[in-house]
Amino acid sequence: MNINMWSRLWQAFDPLFKFRDIARIEYIYVPREVPIASSLAQQIETIGRDAKAVLTGQRGSGKSTELGKVFQILDEKYFVVWLDAETTMDLFNVNHLEILIGATAAMYKTAKDKGIELDEGPLNRIANSLNRVIQRRVKDIEFSAPKLIQMIGVSFRFGLSSETVKEIDVEPEVSEILGYIEEAIEEVNNKTGHLPLWIIDGLDKIDELNIAQRIFAESRLLAKPSCPIIYTIPFELFHSPHFQRVRFHFSVTREIPNLTLFDRESGKFSPNNFPKSYNFLKEIAHRRLSWANTPDLIDEQALELLIEGCGGVIREFIYLIQYALVEAQSQDKLGLI
Repeated sequence: MNINMWSRLWQAFDPLFKFRDIARIEYIYVPREVPIASSLAQQIETIGRDAKAVLTGQRGSGKSTELGKVFQILDEKYFVVWLDAETTMDLFNVNHLEILIGATAAMYKTAKDKGIELDEGPLNRIANSLNRVIQRRVKDIEFSAPKLIQMIGVSFRFGLSSETVKEIDVEPEVSEILGYIEEAIEEVNNKTGHLPLWIIDGLDKIDELNIAQRIFAESRLLAKPSCPIIYTIPFELFHSPHFQRVRFHFSVTREIPNLTLFDRESGKFSPNNFPKSYNFLKEIAHRRLSWANTPDLIDEQALELLIEGCGGVIREFIYLIQYALVEAQSQDKLGLI
């Protein structure tokens, strides 16, 4: 098997894959028994501008893949903007102002990448307001529209303390910035003929419950923009008493259910115990193998062992196959047995 084939297999079983190749989603996406992406996309279309959704699930449950499918379903109906907060922002000190300005800057960057020229006036006005807010507390920091766009995908961080963010949250500049964000949304809508849809992934990786509580439960700021938005939120917040307050701000709340593979009483694994979960994971492997043009690479018995080993966590399943691929390549084997 040549090196190009191994490289394609590695890409097919990349556990950190998110959405970048929308055409690839078409081939690797496996629908669940309880539909997530299709029903979420339908709710977004039905509610329209006021659609504000939060999506959660345990780590490795497939949230990013479901969001990638939503992206694909709605790509021709909305101007879809993807912001990966996990790689762009400091999740130990993230705040709602950064998130909203980051999504707005990502909107401009998406347009720029597509060759669409937008009026940068709203983004420059956001930068000027932000400068007035920040420079009263932190000197030698100055933002502009080009700088905000450049920061997307690199490091979108203002470096503000949590105390400063609390102060800013009640200042008039926040309302001013929200007004400019509305101008930016309308600029995109008018220029492209499509309402923006923001998909903000990675916020489920916030480990500090108090931070998640502050931005999702104690403030309505993230639900303010007049375009549909989907956020991922921490699993712990979804199952905490604070989530009742989150429900007041967001019109759609969805949880990706766990995959069950082991009998609760005996603790034993069998493909026949929970066939729907087993076949779902099996289909994930087969679709990715087919995308890599190696549909028969993994022996069925080996696949069963890999499914058992993952414990029902999708990302762990992908990792295990990737590790098996490394071992197979090192031994120059054509199959995983």
